[in-house]
Amino acid sequence: MAAISSNFPLITTEIIILVAIFIVCLAVAFTLGKGKSIALILSFYPAIFFYSQFPLPEKLLIFSETPWQIFFGQLVLFLIFFAITFFVINIIAGRGVFYTDRRQKLKLTILAIGIFTLILLIVHQLIPLPEVAKYFPKTGEFFASEKLFFWILLTPLALILIFARK
Repeated sequence: MAAISSNFPLITTEIIILVAIFIVCLAVAFTLGKGKSIALILSFYPAIFFYSQFPLPEKLLIFSETPWQIFFGQLVLFLIFFAITFFVINIIAGRGVFYTDRRQKLKLTILAIGIFTLILLIVHQLIPLPEVAKYFPKTGEFFASEKLFFWILLTPLALILIFARK
């Protein structure tokens, strides 16, 4: 095992986790199509707002003994807000279909990057994953930065405006 890690020092657990998350985001984007992927990205913004403004979220947590139970309880609360906003925004903007031509595949890949960015931002900032520095030692500094939170949050919107136009 030491020989493998010495031959491939750049392959770390962090990279493996990030690649796995991106592959899932890519599969979601290709499954949903362009319109619903845009609706998915746009749903993060009101869900973040509603979650951050929700009064007394700790009162709704059923299990709160360990950091992981608190994380999953907060995640479920966020996902409730996310599902509601996705349903509403999907009705308005999600009239997409499955795309197969080459240009649409590039657009869907870029939308997957937007989804990926928002997921990492939420895990680092909004609902901090317990021991997040252990799982993401290199990218954690970037996504956990209070100074960059606003700009990272704008990145998926910029990707939509630049690449997902008709």
